[in-house]
Amino acid sequence: MTQYLLVGPFVLLGAATIQECPFDGLPWPNHDIHELSVDDVTPAEAVPGDNVSLNGCGLNGVRKVLVGHVPAEIVELTDRRLVFTVPDHLQTGVHPIQLSTGGGKIAAGELVVPGPELVSLFPEENLRGREVRINGEDLENVVHVRLGEHVLSVEDKDFGYDPYRAQEYVVVAVPDDIGSGDHPIQVVTDATVVSEKIGFAVVDGVPPGVLPSPVKLLREYSFPDELTRAQAQAQDPGTSATRAGNGEPTHLPPISHGVSAGLDDFRLLNIGGYPSGFRSATYSADVADLNNPGLDRIGRVSGSGSFRTEHRAYEFTVSFTPQNSGVSTQEFTGYYTPVGLCSELPCGGSLIAYDQKGRQFHHGVHPIDLRDCAHYENA
Repeated sequence: MTQYLLVGPFVLLGAATIQECPFDGLPWPNHDIHELSVDDVTPAEAVPGDNVSLNGCGLNGVRKVLVGHVPAEIVELTDRRLVFTVPDHLQTGVHPIQLSTGGGKIAAGELVVPGPELVSLFPEENLRGREVRINGEDLENVVHVRLGEHVLSVEDKDFGYDPYRAQEYVVVAVPDDIGSGDHPIQVVTDATVVSEKIGFAVVDGVPPGVLPSPVKLLREYSFPDELTRAQAQAQDPGTSATRAGNGEPTHLPPISHGVSAGLDDFRLLNIGGYPSGFRSATYSADVADLNNPGLDRIGRVSGSGSFRTEHRAYEFTVSFTPQNSGVSTQEFTGYYTPVGLCSELPCGGSLIAYDQKGRQFHHGVHPIDLRDCAHYENA
């Protein structure tokens, strides 16, 4: 701003431009410190270890910086600029920045910390020694999982991608030495960003007449290679759809009258998948106790599926009915899909479905005929 300076009784004809901040160089000595203010936060998005600049006035009076409730190290401090390092172990999301002086605190804006977001668990509860699938977004940089007080390392083979639900996932096993009850799960990235917690329970058993989730979960797709491939196909969905006889590939369960390894606790007998009218199909399998040499049947899984154009696959809903009960105790929803790369024929595939608690049902890996592989550019 431009002001005339009054010196004694005379008015200077010249003019001086005085900057509001800083006050250095003003014609009077011992001026008061300018009121603390922050004009901007740069960058607005950062991860732990990055430096963030605050630009404003009166910043050299700041003694402490808090990101959320976590103290941050100040690495540069002048009247107009303050630089701090984003602290470790911040949670994904938006964090308020607070500045502390000898006289109090002021809000200095917000910092966005990008990182993983958890959506759901398959299953939401499980037995010790069994796997749990953590579904979410931006999981590619996860290096370990916190399950209660346990820290579980993860490797490339533990990651996957579910194209039907458009979710990334990472799989870990429930520790054998963990106690029963609630144990929240969260994931941690290589930049020490942590996700929000999501509830998980360790149980000692499953209700009578309910199939438990298997010890080893069957994985839909590897990650990140299949994620890239699925995204490319989504951008050009017509690349392979016309290769099937009717213009749309079909993913139907195989017709089998043998015995499948199937679930870890059970064997499946007489697996059957048949077309049933236009864009529909049926599915059925008998369930037998794996530990019973007589393979006595304990129930039956059966249901039907419909073709979903958006997925170019059949979506099935099947129910488990215990032997001699006549009443179903579980309902599973899922898709029949190749499990892994489909670069050679015959491809391996399975019906992979989940009940309301996220318990998985699958019948093991069976060959898929040529029509089914057309979707995967092998026709």
